[in-house]
Amino acid sequence: MRIEYLELSGFRGYCELVRIEFGTAFTVIDGRNGVGKSTICDAIEFALTGTISKYGEAKADGESVQDYIWWLGEDDGPEQRYVEVGFSDGEETLTIKRTSAKPDTATDLEILEKRLCDEFSKPSQALKQLCESAIIRDEHIASLSLDLKETERYARISSSIGVVGSTELITRAQEVHSLAREVCKSAQQSADEAAERRTEAVRQLDAARVNLTDISEVNRAENDLLELLNLDSRSSITEQAAKRLADIDDKEATLVLLTSKVRTAADERSTLIELNESVSEHEKRAANLQNELSTLRRTLESQPSSGDAQVKAQRLALLAELGRELGLEECACPLCSSEVEWATYEERLEHLENVSSELDKTANEVAEQVAREFRIQSELKEIQVVLNRSREVVGATEQKLSNLAAELRDMGFEEDATAKAIEHEQILLNSEQNQIRDLLKIVDTNRTRRAVSSAQERNAEAEENLKKCEVRLARAKRTEQASKTLLDGVRKAAGDALDLRIERILPLISEMYSRLRPHPTFTKIDYKIRGELRKHLSFRVGSDLNPQFVFSSGQRRAAGLAFLLSVNLSIAWSRWKTVLLDDPVQHIDDFRSVHLAELLGHLVNEGRQIICSVEDPALADLLCRKMPARTPGAGKRISLGFNEAGSIVTSQDRQLPWSEQWILRPTDNSLSA
Repeated sequence: MRIEYLELSGFRGYCELVRIEFGTAFTVIDGRNGVGKSTICDAIEFALTGTISKYGEAKADGESVQDYIWWLGEDDGPEQRYVEVGFSDGEETLTIKRTSAKPDTATDLEILEKRLCDEFSKPSQALKQLCESAIIRDEHIASLSLDLKETERYARISSSIGVVGSTELITRAQEVHSLAREVCKSAQQSADEAAERRTEAVRQLDAARVNLTDISEVNRAENDLLELLNLDSRSSITEQAAKRLADIDDKEATLVLLTSKVRTAADERSTLIELNESVSEHEKRAANLQNELSTLRRTLESQPSSGDAQVKAQRLALLAELGRELGLEECACPLCSSEVEWATYEERLEHLENVSSELDKTANEVAEQVAREFRIQSELKEIQVVLNRSREVVGATEQKLSNLAAELRDMGFEEDATAKAIEHEQILLNSEQNQIRDLLKIVDTNRTRRAVSSAQERNAEAEENLKKCEVRLARAKRTEQASKTLLDGVRKAAGDALDLRIERILPLISEMYSRLRPHPTFTKIDYKIRGELRKHLSFRVGSDLNPQFVFSSGQRRAAGLAFLLSVNLSIAWSRWKTVLLDDPVQHIDDFRSVHLAELLGHLVNEGRQIICSVEDPALADLLCRKMPARTPGAGKRISLGFNEAGSIVTSQDRQLPWSEQWILRPTDNSLSA
């Protein structure tokens, strides 16, 4: 399977729709920095995996690369934002597409995965691993090869060429080992519980044996019980003792409640005395107020109402005021027209004013008496409410004290018994109860013997159960050890098989290294695998030197290219023949650029599709000359740039001339000397 075309719209820096048709053998893309060469690799990886792995888990200000997948320029961008990649096997084209609306879903991805990978030997995340090996980025060439830790370097190449079925076998062995560990853990827990039960059974047996006594002590205890319980016969001594213990328990419970009630009753009696005194005082106060109210009402009945007196007083005052204002008219009264002297007229006006004042005073006194009557009535109502409530409390308290007195009589106490008297009775009952129980332990020898026998049976059963649990635990431990041995064996077998495959593939790294020739002195590179549980893959040049610390940056990049290309070529389960190189020749001089171009040409001859992006047009021309185009459309040269609006476009897209491999071979019609 090869990449046929790539179509981008609103993806990363591509605002407008751009479609790139790739050559079947190779495509060289050039353009200055920032024209979207790396975005081509990003788009292909995003279409296959739904993410761009070169940023890892990097975040800044709470943002990640997922927030910058689609166009975020000043322009609104296209309405439809998507990435579409076409894959072809020469006969059929499969298309996968991811859109901004559904970036987590790609069309026909499962079908494409079956065509790109061997179904039986592919790993769990096949497409992600394919992208890691097929896309060789400029910034990762050294960091993912020579700069890797030795264990990570081994893991990277082993994941690419992993032994078919080894993962499943290891997983099954791990499941068996996990199950065996769970069984062993359960058996250990059962054995611990059985040991605890055995210890408890031994303790109970020892306790039961301690309670065994001789017959003489039993006879003395029975005599004491007969005397204590006031019995004549020994036939039912145990039952009578049990009945007496039950009666004591009931009586003690009753006495506890009775003690609490007696303590409360003392406070209630004091409260009752205070309530009775309060009732008496309120009754006296109510009688005095009632007498005062009766006297006040009789007084009010003999006097006019305050309203009439006030009206009459106001009218007389007004009449006197008018008389003063009008005065005498020709020595005659203005009201009755009778002749009167001015002194007499003044005396009459003063009389009117005095009468008005007396009436007003009388009206105020009547109003005050009415207000006093209202206050007395309100106070009487309040006193009556308090009296009713107090009488209810007094009645309830007296009834409660009466009931308590009846309970005390029923329990054999005086009505005025104190809490100390009841507590003394409790002490006597408790002493009797303890005495009966102690005597019963001695008397009930048969029950003690039965308890000893039962404890012996439980002890034997617990001991037998402990032996069985220990046998199961030993068997579980042997099974766990066997499963651990099996798991280690499977891992070792898988590791050995993987080492054999790596031993056959590592020479490919040496071959790639010799073709790229990163160092003029160290023309060969050696490798070494060491470690049992954690494998290490190390490289050495010259007299056991580590190239990571000897090579320059350009030399490390060339050696890194050899490693990454070898990893890609060694993936046995991959059917994807495309290798994408994103600006692989930075910091590499012209001499090594020629070596890289010749190596890529060799890969094209071997049937690989090469997609390579570079910055220098002259280097792009060199790559196009070194990689052969054997069929029409096999080789393409594409240049990226910006249009007048500032959008990325393909400024140049042309097919390279092709020629047959044996173009100079002689034919039947060729001339001869």
